[in-house]
Amino acid sequence: MESCTQFCARLHKLAARTGSTPSRDELDSLLSHWKSDLPHGLALGTFQELQSRSCPFCQLALAAITHTVADVKRIATDQPIDVVLFPEETGFRLSFPSRLGTQLLFVASNESQVASPDCARVIDSSHISPGTISRWLHKCHSNHANCVRPAMLSTEDDSPSGGYFREEDTSNFRVLDLEARCIKRVALHARYVTLSYVWGQIPMFQLQRGNVKALETPGGLDLVLSGLPRTVQNAIDLVKSIGERYLWIDALCLVQDDIRDVNIGIELMNSIYQGSYFTLVAATGADSNAGLPGFQDARASGFQIVKELVPGGMRLAVVHSIDWHIEKSIYSSRGWTMQELVLPRRTVIFINNQVYFRCHEANWSEEIWSDKFTSWLDPDDSNISRIPQIDEGRVFSLWVYQKLCEDYSRRILRNDGDALRAVAGISRPLFAGMRTIGIEGLPAYFLDMFLLFVSPESRLRRRPEFASFSWAGWEGKILWPRENYVAYDESGNSFWNPENIAKYFATSRLIEWAVWPRSQRLRKFSRVEPGKQTPLGMLLQQFPLLFPHEQISEESSLISSVELDYSYDPDLLGYDETNIDFPWLDLDRAKTIFPGRGEVKEQETTIEGGNKTRLIRKALQSVNSQAEYNQLVAKFSTTQHSTEIKYLRNWLASRQWKIRKFHQQVESSSQQSIPFSTASTWQKEHYFFREPRHSIHSDENAKMQRDDTRVASIKTYSAQSKLSLPGYTQTSDIPIQFVRYTKSYYNLPPYCILYFQSVVFNLAFGERPTSWATDHPSKADAMPADSHAIDDIPLHSASGTLVGSLHPDHLDFVGSVGEKVQLVVVARCQTLTSKSALWQSSLICDPSGKALGGPWDLLWVMSITWVDGIAERRGIGQVLTQSLADSIEPGPEVKEILLG
Repeated sequence: MESCTQFCARLHKLAARTGSTPSRDELDSLLSHWKSDLPHGLALGTFQELQSRSCPFCQLALAAITHTVADVKRIATDQPIDVVLFPEETGFRLSFPSRLGTQLLFVASNESQVASPDCARVIDSSHISPGTISRWLHKCHSNHANCVRPAMLSTEDDSPSGGYFREEDTSNFRVLDLEARCIKRVALHARYVTLSYVWGQIPMFQLQRGNVKALETPGGLDLVLSGLPRTVQNAIDLVKSIGERYLWIDALCLVQDDIRDVNIGIELMNSIYQGSYFTLVAATGADSNAGLPGFQDARASGFQIVKELVPGGMRLAVVHSIDWHIEKSIYSSRGWTMQELVLPRRTVIFINNQVYFRCHEANWSEEIWSDKFTSWLDPDDSNISRIPQIDEGRVFSLWVYQKLCEDYSRRILRNDGDALRAVAGISRPLFAGMRTIGIEGLPAYFLDMFLLFVSPESRLRRRPEFASFSWAGWEGKILWPRENYVAYDESGNSFWNPENIAKYFATSRLIEWAVWPRSQRLRKFSRVEPGKQTPLGMLLQQFPLLFPHEQISEESSLISSVELDYSYDPDLLGYDETNIDFPWLDLDRAKTIFPGRGEVKEQETTIEGGNKTRLIRKALQSVNSQAEYNQLVAKFSTTQHSTEIKYLRNWLASRQWKIRKFHQQVESSSQQSIPFSTASTWQKEHYFFREPRHSIHSDENAKMQRDDTRVASIKTYSAQSKLSLPGYTQTSDIPIQFVRYTKSYYNLPPYCILYFQSVVFNLAFGERPTSWATDHPSKADAMPADSHAIDDIPLHSASGTLVGSLHPDHLDFVGSVGEKVQLVVVARCQTLTSKSALWQSSLICDPSGKALGGPWDLLWVMSITWVDGIAERRGIGQVLTQSLADSIEPGPEVKEILLG
C-alpha cells in the first residue's frame, strides 16, 4: 500500500511484524530522522487531506478525531494535524483536538507480545468478569502500600492512644449487610464497599424513619430489593460476586427524612469514602436505572476502534483515557459525585462498555495491558486526586483545593442549598491541611487569594443562600488567576510555580480580615504588634495628600464597639479567647502576623522541624473514628509521655466530656438518643442544607436564624457611636447615622459576613474590546486557556486614562461607557492577567506600543454593590496602583466594609 507521508512509510515497515509490539528504543531507531520533531509535532497533513487518504494510519487518526469531536462539520478543512510521540511512550498522539486524552496504541495479541504498559488489547468477551475485578483488587492490596488502609490499632486505655474514642456516640454509619440481607450499624474501620452513581430524577426507595426498624431486621432487604433501581441491584450482585459483605449506598444508609441523620452522615463523608475498600462507580447513563453495562447483560459492540497496518500484520487502536470518558459523562456533570470519585483509595469504574480500575499507584483496564505490571500511572489520567496528608505542607493542600473547586464549579446541583455540603468530605481534610478554618467554603487564612475567583464566560448566577464573596454564592464555572503563582528574579524574569504562592502572601497582603458568623461574635484572624506599619498603612503612605495621617488614625469603628473574639493562635478559634479593642487603621500599627501559619514562609515547615501539636490539632478536625484517631497517634507520637500524647489524651477527654454532657441533656429532655456531632460551629456551616433568608422552611435553618446575634450586637453599638456605611444613604451625598439603622433594615443574610477596612474608590467603564487581549501574551503562565473566556472591561480614570481592567461576574453587571463602578482594594499584585485591558494602556507600553515587562505595581480590586447595607461582589479586576491618585469623585476613602 502506498504511503501518504514519509512518517507513514517508515511506520509501515512494522506492518508485517507479528511478534512483540515495538519498544521505545525500536521506535526511536525507526523514526530517528524526526526524533527532535516528534515530541512537539510532525506534520501529518490537514483534516481535509486525512479525509481523502486510504493509508491505515491516517484513517485511524481520522477516526480518533471524529470520535472525539462532537460536531465534525465545525472542523476547518485546513486544520493542521500533527503526530506526536511523547518521551517514554510507545503510543502516538495527535495535536488536534488535544494532545492529551487520546492515543494510538500498538495492539498486543497476547501477554508475551507486550513490550510496555501502554499496549492495547482487543476485548473479545461479551461480559465483564467479576474475576478480573477481584484480581485487580488483590494485586493492589498486596503490592500498593499507599492504597492499603492501616490496620486497626489497640484501643486499650494503657495504649499510647489513651483510651476509647466512643465512635458509636458520634457515628451513624450504616451498611447493607449482604449476608444478613439487612441494614446494619458498623464501625468505620469495617471492610466495606461504597457506591457512587447518578441518582437522577426517577423515584427511588429510601431509608426513612418509618422503615428503619424493618430494614434493620435480618432479611429486611428482601422486601424491597426488587423495587430498587437497576444500578443498585447490579451493585449488590457485583459486590456479592467478588466476596464482599458490606455495601454503603447513600439512599439506603442515611435516613433521608431526618435532617440530623443526613447532616451527621455528611460530617462523616470524608471517612466513609476514604475508608472504603473500594468505591464502585457507575458512570454510565443519566439515572440510577442505567445499571452496570456488561456485568449481567451483554455489552454493546463497536466500542473499540482498531486498524491493521496490513492484513494479518501489526494493529493499532484508538484508546481514550478514563478521564476522557468520565469528563464526557453525565456522572461528571453532577456536583455530589466529585468527592465520591476523589476521596477513595481505589475506584472500580463502569463506563464505555468496560470496567476500569484506578488507585494511587495504578491505572488498569480491559483495553490495555497495564495490569500485567504491578504499578503504572496513565499520564493522561488525573488518577485519584489524592487528598494531601496533614504533614505534607499547606501549599500542596492549597493547590489541590483550588483545582478541585474549579472542577466542582462546572458541575450541576439540583438544589443550590447543597453547594457546600456536597463537597464537605473534601473541604474538611483540605482545610485541615491548610491549617485553617473554612468561611463559606473558603480557607479563612488565605482570603487574599481565594476571594479573587473569576468566571471565564462572565455568566455566573447568584445563589442567595451563600455569601457573594465565595464561589459557593455563585453557580457557574470559576477559575482562580494563576498570576499569583508568578515570581520574578532580580533581572525581571518571571517563573511560574505553585510554591510561589508563599511569596504572594508574603508581599501582597494588605487587609486585616475579620469574620462575623451567625450566633457568634466578630472574630479577627491577626495579631498586632505596636510600633510598626500595617501593609495597608504602607500603601496609603504612598499617597500622603489623599490619606493624611490624621484621617487614618481616627478611632471609633464597628469592630472596636461590637464584642470581639480573638485567639492568640487562629488554630485555636473557639478556645482561650480574649476580648480586645481593634482601633482604627493606624500608620503606626504593627505589620499583621498570622499566628499558626505566619507570613506563609517560602519553605514549608516540616513535621520534624515544626510544631507537631499544631499539626495534630488540625488533623483532629477530620477524624471521625477510633481507627483514624489511633492512626494519628501512631503517626505523630514518639513516646507514651510525649507532649503530643498528652495533648491527644486531653483532647480525647474533652471529647468524652462533651458526649456525656450531650447524653445527659437528651435523657433529661426525654428525646430519642441520636449520634452527637462534635464538629465545630465553623464546620457545621458546611454540613447543613442552606435556605435563602426569605424562604426559611426547615427547623434547622429557622433555629440558626433565631440564634443570629449580629443584629443585637449592632443595635447595642448604635447607642454608642456613628458608623458611615457607603451603601445606604438618605441622599446620594449624606450617609445615614448608624443609630438610625433598625432591625428591619438590617435584615442580615443567612451566612457569614466579612468585616475589614480598605480603600474604596471609583473608576469608569470603558468600551469592552472584542478579541485583542490574546494578541499580547503575558510573560507569565497565566490563567488556564479557555476558548470561551471573554476579554476584560477597560476601566478609566477621571482624566480618561486607561488605568484598570475588570472581569465581571455577569455581563449584566457591566454599566454603560463612562458609568462609575465602585471598587475596593483587596491585595497587591505584579502580573497582568492574559485578558487584561491594561495590555493596551500607554502606562505599561513603550512609545512603539509594545508592553513593557513585569513586575508591575498593581492592585487586585473587587467591584461591589450594596444590598441592605451589606456589600456584594460583582467582579474582580486589576488596576495600576497610581490610579488611586486619579480616581473619580468623591475620591478614594478608607472605609469600613461588611462584605456578604
